[in-house]
Amino acid sequence: MRVVLDLVLDCDVERAWALLHSPAAMRFAMAPVLAPTPVDGAWPSTWPAATAVALDTRMLGVPSGRMTVELHDEVRGDVRIVHDRGGPQSGPLDALSSWRHRMAVSPLPDGRCRFRDRLDVSGAAAPAMWPTLWALWQWRGHRLQVLARREG
Repeated sequence: MRVVLDLVLDCDVERAWALLHSPAAMRFAMAPVLAPTPVDGAWPSTWPAATAVALDTRMLGVPSGRMTVELHDEVRGDVRIVHDRGGPQSGPLDALSSWRHRMAVSPLPDGRCRFRDRLDVSGAAAPAMWPTLWALWQWRGHRLQVLARREG
């Protein structure tokens, strides 16, 4: 099953790229629905490249398991892609048999950028979880648009 966002962000590609690599931006985009906390207790200023960061999560205040974030960057022409090779480690989302998350930004002629966010999940639990994931992705997209409009 797939959840997709395709949005215009009111910032340039450099700012959007920085937001995709910022734990603070991720926390803002998910709040207050999902609240992650690093297992080791310390937030990095940026996600370390190709290094898994373990997070304990709370959804709407209820413990919802552990997940990892592990970013790998790719550039294809003027498109910059972040592959998050992390995913659920425990909790309800761990019932999914696969989790593949990719985000991409590309410049638009007017100086803003196009943001695409795609999550592919599978498994017997996917149909039941899809509506919640879809709603969370819509919220994330809205919050990223808000964040992109702010001065960097």
